[in-house]
Amino acid sequence: MKLLLTPTAYADLNRLYSFLSIQYPKALKMAALRIKQAFNILKKHPRSGYILTKFKPETREFLIPFGHGHYVVRYRINAKKIQILHLWHSKEKRPEL
Repeated sequence: MKLLLTPTAYADLNRLYSFLSIQYPKALKMAALRIKQAFNILKKHPRSGYILTKFKPETREFLIPFGHGHYVVRYRINAKKIQILHLWHSKEKRPEL
């Protein structure tokens, strides 16, 4: 299955990269590896994440353990593709998405 990132998800990745490269440069490589592994899991098992019932169309979240929390990948499955909507770390202060 093909995995596509929305412009918002790309912005999220850039934000995470910028933060880690300044605050935790030694963790940057491991974070990138974990996210890449998670994307590969989603390609093989797109229904791995749990369903968020308050969103239509069906939206899911997949958790990636990292540090003292986890990365959250919010996505949708459309026909033959997985659309990554958002990506953030659970310790971030984020508005409701």
